[in-house]
Amino acid sequence: MAEAPGPDGVYRRGLEDIRAGRLEAAQATAQTMLSAQPRQAAARQLMGLVKLKRGDLAGALMEFDRALALDPDFIAAREERAVTLARLGQARRARVDLDALKTREAACAKACPPELRPAVSRVEAALAAARPSGLLKNAAATDIAPDRAEGAL
Repeated sequence: MAEAPGPDGVYRRGLEDIRAGRLEAAQATAQTMLSAQPRQAAARQLMGLVKLKRGDLAGALMEFDRALALDPDFIAAREERAVTLARLGQARRARVDLDALKTREAACAKACPPELRPAVSRVEAALAAARPSGLLKNAAATDIAPDRAEGAL
């Protein structure tokens, strides 16, 4: 009998489902994670990614907020929240998250988690792309980055 995947493996499977466009499977994975451990930031972030892929920016934002309430140091959730805020035209709030990421980057210097620098760059790009005349026009440049999300665990 195969061994059941641990929490990291389940999360990675959910990310793979998102990448493959299997949003129902990814949502089921997130719900399973939440059933097992309701205060799991990774499950909230995964649910946010599913909502984001479905175009529910407000719902995604709520999930990223919940993930960060559970784990304020969760880089992937902070990155996704900042990018979502930028897409929603809430640049001021997005910059607060960008500042938090930059502060963490300055504090860890050369020992930073590998996903931190790309997260800062992606949020900066999202803020640069967010213009009042076309907030959602540049969605491709700020699309979900679940490939870096798994390193945040």
